[in-house]
Amino acid sequence: MRRLASAMKTRALSRFGNEDRRSSNADGRSGNEDTCSSNAEGRSGNEDTRSSNAEGHSSNEDTYSSNTEGRSGNEDMRSSNGEGRFGNEDTCSSNAESLRQ
Repeated sequence: MRRLASAMKTRALSRFGNEDRRSSNADGRSGNEDTCSSNAEGRSGNEDTRSSNAEGHSSNEDTYSSNTEGRSGNEDMRSSNGEGRFGNEDTCSSNAESLRQ
């Protein structure tokens, strides 16, 4: 019985480890590269290819985006944004001025 409880605890801890590429990243402040995750705050150089990014304050590199005003750099064709003033547009539009919206 004790052996079974120990094995279950190890499995539970390994499930929530740090190396989860599909996990939700709430605060990626130091260059986290998330390919399929949900990133709530990407403040410094987070490269999100298919993620949901709520606030991209500086130099977020979105591979499927185009932004004419490089103030937020956060227009992702496949992501959803919680705040519209950071210049996220849908798949069929281009962003001319992200701060006027």
